[in-house]
Amino acid sequence: MIWAIGIDDTDYHEGGCTTWQANQLHNILISCGAKSIQRRLVRLWPFAVRRTRGNAAIALIMDISSDIQNECINAINTWFTKLVNDLKNNDVAKHARPGLIICKHEQFDESVYWNCVKSEYTDINKIVNDPSVIHYLTSDLGDDGLIGAAASISWKPSPESTFEAIAWRHISKCGSPRNIPQNSTNILENLHPNTFMNRDPTYDRGLISPRTPCPVLFGIRGWNYVDTLNALQDMLKLDWNEDIVDYAIHISNQCSDDHLEGIIEATVLDIPIRNRGGHIDLNILTLSGVIKLISFKEGGILNRKIGELLPGDKIHVLGLISPEGELHVERLKRVFSSPGNLIRPNCSCGGHLKSTGKSAQLKCKLCKNIVSSYWLSSRRISHDWVEPPSSNRRHLSTPVIRM
Repeated sequence: MIWAIGIDDTDYHEGGCTTWQANQLHNILISCGAKSIQRRLVRLWPFAVRRTRGNAAIALIMDISSDIQNECINAINTWFTKLVNDLKNNDVAKHARPGLIICKHEQFDESVYWNCVKSEYTDINKIVNDPSVIHYLTSDLGDDGLIGAAASISWKPSPESTFEAIAWRHISKCGSPRNIPQNSTNILENLHPNTFMNRDPTYDRGLISPRTPCPVLFGIRGWNYVDTLNALQDMLKLDWNEDIVDYAIHISNQCSDDHLEGIIEATVLDIPIRNRGGHIDLNILTLSGVIKLISFKEGGILNRKIGELLPGDKIHVLGLISPEGELHVERLKRVFSSPGNLIRPNCSCGGHLKSTGKSAQLKCKLCKNIVSSYWLSSRRISHDWVEPPSSNRRHLSTPVIRM
């Protein structure tokens, strides 16, 4: 029988990592005689109240023959009990609330994924009572992890799904600096063009290694399995100044835009307000009514382009509505530009024309010539889609180059 095993909510501020824990369980099941089919890394709704560090859950798709199913269940229970005890000893803030769920492959209700990627989902009863569920585990810390675990087994990959290769360091190295080979990013960008988000050119900063105290040494994102594997093999040949304990490739919903409802067409209603810290907000009129658009300083060129908007501009927006009803913009396109920098013209004699008031005429201050009232404006050019720097994009957001 093919099992889908979902795991979530095992990380916390001082450490932990769901990809690492899932890899540990994967290897335990292999030692029991199970066969590995696929690993899935599934990002969830960015506004979830208890989202974890990477806001991702893991699903292991395993072939479990009938003669080892009881052994595998016992091994999973033992592994989970140890995980919970380790968290009680190390998670000072009691943030992690792990959950695990096993179901028959591709029989779990797919709507759970869509609810979890687009909104806050809390229906634990629906999860545990799904007829495809074989086994599930929670702890006295809480059952929140069941939600992400269920979402990971509910998600169905597509031909457009991306991949992420992850290499792990020894758990004792967590918290110590990573020695990232200087040529690693150049190798990926020059030899492996079908990988992405390796470097943020805006800040000239590599993105393949996290800066958090977790067991991940590096990660490589790719548009297909073969190119991701080739890139991983080249990275494994480099000197990381420490042992690479294990590695694996996951299929993922990253860059899918699954969290979005689609393009929002809108008209700008007022001048953008730049707040302390560089964040911008302004009101836009959509088919659903007036919405406040929020742009953060970290958006880079996206934030600058939003700061240049004027009332009357027509825009297309991709973004996420927050629980407060504000639109957090992820990409924006200006399709029509209203006139900008309106000024009165000069008279043919060179003097300045000034409005005469109610007569709707202009009068020259020098020669007293009178002409019909009009304005001059500077030409404002509309622009195509813009997005934040790669280090400040959501994992789920589709890059502009892939739209």
